[in-house]
Amino acid sequence: MPVCPHCRQRVLTPVDSSAAGQPVESELVATFDVADVDLGRGLQRFASGFLFKPADLSAGNLRSRLQRVYLPRWLVDCDVQADWRAEAGFNYQVVSHEDQFSDEARKWQSREVREMRVRWEPRVGRLARRYENVVAPATEEDEAVRQRLGDFNLTFAVPINGRLPDAALIRTANRSPDDAWTDAVPVLRQRAVAECRNACHANHIREFDWSPQYGTRHWTQLLLPVYASYYQDAEAVVHPVFVHGQTGRTFGRRQASFRPARNLSLGLGAAAVLVLLTSLFLIIAATFANADVLRGLGLMGVLASMGLGISAIVPVAYVWIFNRTQPPDPPF
Repeated sequence: MPVCPHCRQRVLTPVDSSAAGQPVESELVATFDVADVDLGRGLQRFASGFLFKPADLSAGNLRSRLQRVYLPRWLVDCDVQADWRAEAGFNYQVVSHEDQFSDEARKWQSREVREMRVRWEPRVGRLARRYENVVAPATEEDEAVRQRLGDFNLTFAVPINGRLPDAALIRTANRSPDDAWTDAVPVLRQRAVAECRNACHANHIREFDWSPQYGTRHWTQLLLPVYASYYQDAEAVVHPVFVHGQTGRTFGRRQASFRPARNLSLGLGAAAVLVLLTSLFLIIAATFANADVLRGLGLMGVLASMGLGISAIVPVAYVWIFNRTQPPDPPF
């Protein structure tokens, strides 16, 4: 039975995506390609490297709770017609000669110098193309995924054709196709620029201007592979952890436990008080017994108690600073 990767609930409510105005068809999927050893290393790095970590946070626990989750992106097919104009750049070499005086040969010597230049020429034309599988974000958190997990290699994305299990967890798109279209238009323009450059047999193109007319748009989805796991902190709060399904890069909030740090601080504080009281007793006894050795031990004990008192603050301060510097739980 699938478990929600965010709230860990086993009772899930099916959503009819067609009723929400979204296409139910998922066309392509980027497969899980991360090597097992890379996956283990990523989880191990996430679960280690800091003090006072929760008992539940371990690479073994994270690995045993891994679920495969697919994050969506929109794919749009669209016919485009446009008149365009641009400046096409063509590389060419200029050969010249440069004279230099050689101290060793004691004479002037000439050497050939090759310089690459670009010749710009105006070009105009008409474009009529059908562009397929233009990618656009399907969720508001898409940019957060790129920043925290990295982007995905879509080169080897394959048609789904029943490749997904029936219980596959697919993140629901929260951006409508109309909203995502604004992100698809710049990608269409980039493809048009590349095609116009190739049509001109040019090496460069600049000052590209066009007046596009878009035909009927057909929307489907591309699915991106992510592993989802979780751990519980000392207060039984669940923190989701996500792993890139191709690179093994891991992201989540690492939460240090306050309770063991507090207990250690209390222990160090109690030891500081005990050492201080003992040291004061030695100093008082040395006064009556006129024993310099006891007085020296007492003074050393006072200094040691001060050091213990200062160190008692460190565990609690470490946990507070560490937790404050951690990113929030993943929004996706």
